[in-house]
Amino acid sequence: MTKREDLRITKTKNALINAFFVTLEDTALEDITVNALCEKAGVRRATFYKHFTDKSDFILFLIKDVRERFEEEVWNSRANTTPTKEYYIKYAEALMDYLLEKNIAVNKIVNSSVRSTFLDVFAQQNFIDTRNRLESSAKAGMQLISTPDVVASMLVGGITRCITNWFEAEEKCPVETLLAEISKIIDRVLS
Repeated sequence: MTKREDLRITKTKNALINAFFVTLEDTALEDITVNALCEKAGVRRATFYKHFTDKSDFILFLIKDVRERFEEEVWNSRANTTPTKEYYIKYAEALMDYLLEKNIAVNKIVNSSVRSTFLDVFAQQNFIDTRNRLESSAKAGMQLISTPDVVASMLVGGITRCITNWFEAEEKCPVETLLAEISKIIDRVLS
């Protein structure tokens, strides 16, 4: 049984997360300071440092939290019990929808100097989850063209790069076109 976090700690972290996204709307990621976050969140610096060693530690926490919220709020409500090929296609679609909802923040992160850190942390957790899901899919009878590790690496790396390139592009194809192309790749990799 996992121990639940104290409600005060949860509220403090949520206030800091909300302050981060509000601040990110008009401030470059690199220019956001611990002081600005604390002031906007109504949290004392000492409280911030009680939970995080520095801004980078907070950002790593934030990435994991955003990803967990996606899983809990968006994905788990749509997911089947056994991942099928369609499951992975729908996952990519749901992820893109979620990122589009957070368009301003995503664009700021993609165009920041710390984007590789964001992408690495996000992709690593996605890799772990995807590998575990692929193992479950294989046990349920899905034929994989390689080991779950290799397939997860290809899917997560490729999809992450496709989505990042789309957000970076000056002239974007329609989202539907991007998702159709990603779906083709998933279809080929998992057929």
